[in-house]
Amino acid sequence: MALEFGAITKIVGGLVDVAEMVASRIPKKESGATDASLPDLGERVAGIEKIQGEQTPLVQKLAEQLENVAAAGEKLNRRVSLLLVLSAGALLLSIVALVVAFLR
Repeated sequence: MALEFGAITKIVGGLVDVAEMVASRIPKKESGATDASLPDLGERVAGIEKIQGEQTPLVQKLAEQLENVAAAGEKLNRRVSLLLVLSAGALLLSIVALVVAFLR
């Protein structure tokens, strides 16, 4: 399963837009200002939840792809091990054939 680069760029673009929106709404703190208004917090939470909802499918796809890569690595390891054993057997047979040929 190939990673869709277009989906990544769409989500990253949305992240940047929401981050800029949230950053622009953060009031410049004065020495005594510590309260944030509830509507601003609600909008921030809604923006974060929206981003999180958009990221979830991408993270799931990445997890599936990593699982596939790990499975392919294990399969490749098994094949290489089998080929190593077969080549060692072939080497042993060729050495035996050489010894038999020289002893005749």
